Amino acid sequence: MERKTATASPEWEVLLRPGPAYTRLAHMPPSGCWVFWRRPLVFTLIIGCTISLLTARSLALRLVLSVAATWTFAPLLEIASLAAVWRWRRCPLPLASSVDLFFIGNAPWALWLIASGVFWASFPQLISSPLTTYIWLSSGVVILAWSAYLDVCFWRSAMKRKLPAALRDLLLQHALAWVPGILIFGIGSLWVDLERLWP
Repeated sequence: MERKTATASPEWEVLLRPGPAYTRLAHMPPSGCWVFWRRPLVFTLIIGCTISLLTARSLALRLVLSVAATWTFAPLLEIASLAAVWRWRRCPLPLASSVDLFFIGNAPWALWLIASGVFWASFPQLISSPLTTYIWLSSGVVILAWSAYLDVCFWRSAMKRKLPAALRDLLLQHALAWVPGILIFGIGSLWVDLERLWP
């Protein structure tokens, strides 16, 4: 039974039972220099693939890599904000393991991005449909709530915080990541990308 659990995907574990999954994963943190970057890089590539599907209706390697390079600021801001809170609050895990476990919580966004890219590439005629766009944006709100819940579980179970401290650290980390991202990058590039998708 333990062997089966050990070989299960950490992402699926966290999606289905986040509290116990984070507790288990925190007790057996991964090692190696690749741990720090592997999940941030995968998530960045997923963003690149999604935007390639949305704009070119296919996975064009050049576009995927170009978009991924452009959007590296998103995982870098998350890493920097997590590192700031990690250093200030003296977290129980090494920073590399903390980053790796934290990015597991991006699994709902990864699934949503993949589904969005495949759906819009398959049915481009629905892009101009207000109803479809409304449903798509509403699903993004659901994913936002789901991801926030996983983040709370990360701070509680992996970082060993009580609920008030977990919420405080979560809000601080999100503020450190999102505010600079929106002010520096989002205002310009986000609207350009959206206008390109829905002219």
